[in-house]
Amino acid sequence: MEIANDSPRTNELTFCKTRFFVSLAAFEGELTSRSQAKRVVARFEDFAEVELDFGRVEHIGQAFTDELVRVWPLAHPGTQLKITHAREGVTKILKHVVGRLDLPQPKNRSIEDGSRQPPEHIQ
Repeated sequence: MEIANDSPRTNELTFCKTRFFVSLAAFEGELTSRSQAKRVVARFEDFAEVELDFGRVEHIGQAFTDELVRVWPLAHPGTQLKITHAREGVTKILKHVVGRLDLPQPKNRSIEDGSRQPPEHIQ
């Protein structure tokens, strides 16, 4: 077997999709700061699509939300963010941040209707 040095193939591995349970990031308390959001999104750029599952999360702060659904997606347009299972309190702050017309808004995110319930094992 020979390895061609001029081959266009690379050894880079790429991942297509992942799901992150945001409740796992709340071990240190409420999710309110930009630094907490930056820890959540660490390495998300390695994926084409990231589902952020907000099941079991009752509240998030405005700075956390802005970093997560506006600032980070603007800096990483190659990654699609999909928000799922957001409860009423979370949906309210998401809509507030997404509705800010005075700030640049990314096109690479989607927010599902919170009426869809999370799977039983994460409620």
